[in-house]
Amino acid sequence: MRRLISIRLGSRIHLGIFFSLLSAAWEMDISQAVRAGENQLRIKVANTWNNRLVADAALPLAERQSYVSQPYAANPKAPLAASGLIGPVKISKLDKNNDQN
Repeated sequence: MRRLISIRLGSRIHLGIFFSLLSAAWEMDISQAVRAGENQLRIKVANTWNNRLVADAALPLAERQSYVSQPYAANPKAPLAASGLIGPVKISKLDKNNDQN
């Protein structure tokens, strides 16, 4: 995961909003939020504002999704910053008897 994500388990349990510049594997313990039966894990990933401005700069004004007072500041040929989910999302059951912490 890179940049900003929001994680929810079910409709009422918000596990947090997280920001990271790391591209390495990232883990979180959701054991306190998981309930018996079916659980729904929702992950929302936000792109960077810079990426939105760069993408919009390449579009005609009528098709842009953002507005800034200085649109000339965004270069439509600038490289996009890496963001989003990097790799698959995995849910693993940990064996508490073999916990090395």
